[in-house]
Amino acid sequence: MRIKIPSDPTLRTLIFSNFVNTFGNGLWRTLEVIFFSIYLGFGAHQVAVALSVAGAVGLIFSIPIGYLADRFGPRGLAILGFIGEGLILLCFLTIKSYSFFLMLTILEAVVATLSMNMRMAIIGRMGEGEERTRIRAISRVVTNLGIACGTVFAGIALGIGTATAFKTMLILDAASFFVSALIFRNMPSFPASISDRKSTRLNSSHMSESRMPSSA
Repeated sequence: MRIKIPSDPTLRTLIFSNFVNTFGNGLWRTLEVIFFSIYLGFGAHQVAVALSVAGAVGLIFSIPIGYLADRFGPRGLAILGFIGEGLILLCFLTIKSYSFFLMLTILEAVVATLSMNMRMAIIGRMGEGEERTRIRAISRVVTNLGIACGTVFAGIALGIGTATAFKTMLILDAASFFVSALIFRNMPSFPASISDRKSTRLNSSHMSESRMPSSA
């Protein structure tokens, strides 16, 4: 099967960054529950509670995070999100208590929501109608491919079965976020839509005033 690489440099940058990021996610997400349970010593119910609470908090924050994209533009926030996720993942190597684990899990979920929403906002501004649908479809295919490839390599750590092997996958996942942030710097800057709407309203107001007849 022949794979056609998009000619649009912006789309190529998005795809490359997405693949690196999701490859790292495939490396770690396959192993994280095992690592937390066996090597950090948390019970299955403790891990389940932490992940569930983190997911709920991340969902709650999705609305204000969407406002940030409109207010400040998505590109810079996406880069900050990538860097933040990488740093948080490295902090998982220092976990000594359940409270710290819970805090990091929640913080990671919020930052992950940030970076994900910023990517979606960028895709929304890269095209309209069928073109936007095509970009979303390509992004989904690349996401699935990256996670699948990462999962295959995660099997190496499962086969070795040591804490060092699991930690190596965690570090590689963190590194994937830093690399994604570097790649994402090549994305064009998309203006904040709130500022765009304000400018549009101001321009419309000035045009309306200029068309009003002057009083005698």
